[in-house]
Order: sequence, then C-alpha cells, then structure tokens
Amino acid sequence: MKKYYKTISLAAGLLCLLSTTPVAAADSSEMENIRRQLEYLISQNQQLTRRIVELEGNGTRTAVTDPAPTDSSNEPSLSEKVSFSALIEGEFSYGNDYDGNTGSEFVLATVELGLEAELNDWARTAILALYEGGEENEQLIIDEGFLEIGNYDRFPFSIQAGKLYVPFGNFETHMVQDPLTLEIGEISDFAVNIAFESAGLYGGIFSYNGMKDDGGSDVIKGYGAQFGYAMAHDSISIDTAVSYVSNIADSGGISDFINNDIAKDTVHDQVAGLGIHAITAFGPTMLITEYLTALDNFNETGEAAPELHYTSQPAAWNIEFSYSAEIGSIPGTVAVGLQGSKGAGDLGLPESRYIAAVSLELFPATALTFEYFFDTDYDTKDGGTDETSSTFTTQLACEF
Repeated sequence: MKKYYKTISLAAGLLCLLSTTPVAAADSSEMENIRRQLEYLISQNQQLTRRIVELEGNGTRTAVTDPAPTDSSNEPSLSEKVSFSALIEGEFSYGNDYDGNTGSEFVLATVELGLEAELNDWARTAILALYEGGEENEQLIIDEGFLEIGNYDRFPFSIQAGKLYVPFGNFETHMVQDPLTLEIGEISDFAVNIAFESAGLYGGIFSYNGMKDDGGSDVIKGYGAQFGYAMAHDSISIDTAVSYVSNIADSGGISDFINNDIAKDTVHDQVAGLGIHAITAFGPTMLITEYLTALDNFNETGEAAPELHYTSQPAAWNIEFSYSAEIGSIPGTVAVGLQGSKGAGDLGLPESRYIAAVSLELFPATALTFEYFFDTDYDTKDGGTDETSSTFTTQLACEF
C-alpha cells in the first residue's frame, strides 16, 4: 500500500508548488485548470486508499500466488526406468584336436554389457555390447540394439526394430559350448519382428536384410516366421515351437564360411531352413530337444554356395538332459547331452559330440562350471579327417 501514499504526497506537493511559484508569464485560467485536475487526482487517491484499508481489515486482501506444484510422486525416477546388466566369463581349456595336437589356454571368453530402458508402459529400448575372446579380430561390438513397442498385459502384439537375433531356433543349453544347432541356425541382422503372445501361444513374423543373390538388386532378402506354445503349471513347464527362415545361409556359422573361406558375400539362390524344438521341465529335471535343417541342397547347380562340396543339406540336432539339486549347501546342475550334424563337414562341425557338464553356484550370481566333450569328425570323403578330439573346460562366470 506504500505506493498509494507516495502518489498522494506527490500530488499534494505539486499543488503546493503551484500555489507558491511565480506565474507571471502563465495565463491565470490555465493555472486554475491544472489546480482543479490535481485536486481531483488527490481525491481519487484518498478514496482508493480508504478502500484498500477496508479490504485489509476484512481479511480479503488479494494476493498473487505461484501455481500449485505438480504432484510427480507417481513418475518413476531415472534409476527405475533404466537397468544395467553384465556378464563376464573366464575359461581354462585343455584338449587335443583332430590332428592329435595337445594344447591349453586361459581366455576371457565373454564380456557382455547390457542397458535396458523402460521408457513408458508401451516402449522400451535395449542395447547389448559384446566381447568374445579367442576371435580373430577381438573387439567390443554392439551385438544388439533395438526399440520394442508393446505391452502384452494390454495387447497381444508387439514390434521390435533394430539389430537383433531373429526368432529362428531356440539354442537352449546348460553347457559351456554352444550347441551345434546354434552353429548353423543363429541369425543376427538388422531386422523388424512383429510378435504375438496370448493364452500360451506365441510367435510372429520377421524380416531382415539377408544375403544378396548373385547379380540381384540391393533389396531386403531375409524373412521368416515362428509359432509356438508354452505353459507352466506348478513344477511342470513345456515350451515347443516350429520356425522357418528364407535362407539358412544367413546364419553366422554358414555365412562366416561363405565370406571367409571362399571370399564370397552373396549366394546363387536362397536355401530355406526349418527349426523345431521342445523343452520340458518336471521339478528339478529338464529335457531339451532341438533339430534344425536346410530344406534344400547347397551344392546343386544354381543353388546357394555350390562351393560347399560336402554340405549337400546341412542339419544339426541337440538332445540334453539336466538335473538340478543342492550339492551340500551349494545349488548345482548336472547335464549330459548328445549332439550331431549331417552334411556339415566343410563347416568345421563334428559329426557327433558327447558332452557333459557340472555347474555350481558358488555365490549369488557366480557360477563355476566343469565341462568335457568328445567329438567325432566326418569321414574324409565327406570333408572330414575321420579322427576324434576331446576338450576339458573350466569356466568361472559372474552375472549381474
């Protein structure tokens, strides 16, 4: 209210000044007009002052307030939206190859660094950086990076787009070594996957860049589909599915051979692949079965990669049985398996593999695994050596 008092004092001062200042050169009627205007101004300010005093006395003074703060208690913090994960695997191996040479080594086998962000109820992103020791060009790469839109609690469909592993095959195992099915079937590429999940049914369709045909245009070539069923009740669970891909040569094991061994980054024609798996668990036991195969020959005239002389129609399978129980007070798993391949001599895969492993969870998120496998190579007429090899591996893994 101080500003109103200042206005009244200023007007009164001007009125007194006009009353006492010589105005010989000023017209008397003009000075009288100015005097009346100042008196009116003083009167109006006095009325305004009285009104303000009355309002303050009644407790109805008007005040400007800041907008009410927004309640953000329901908004998740950054730490709740973003999660980090890591996997580190160190290994010691000792064994002999098909030529009878004996060797041993320590290796940092795997480093995985993952970041996942739940942006909202419908969108999430995932990034996985991967380092694998023992490779020719050891380096940290972006193994996966994609955006997923969907919420199965509200809608049965979702979509993934980015660099990802397409849903062809399953490759579940308790072993240190990757199953032979993964060697001929795992496909990682820039892809789009439209998936569904409802009432135990799951699957979807996908498309990815894929290899190019000889002389073909630079267009998307790879596509496929998956359909499966999964259920869990008490101590029983079942997961079974069938999957299809337009070109099984896009898998890492086959494409690496085509690109590196025969310096070829295209194929003459697409050779489709089929995968079937069934995983059954009953209490502490689990049975894994999987079979993957090419649906056509590779070495027919005009078909994909005719240079694969001994890989007429590559296929691989995996049968694995495991039992989990506490060994003393330490949780552990014992697994045995039989794996094999057909028509894959040129790909460096064994014709048969007998494998066993014991894994102990020494501490939370820390496991020690002992594994032994025995391989039998293809006959010489099928691109092998007709010899055997064996390897013992000890792996220490930490995951968080």
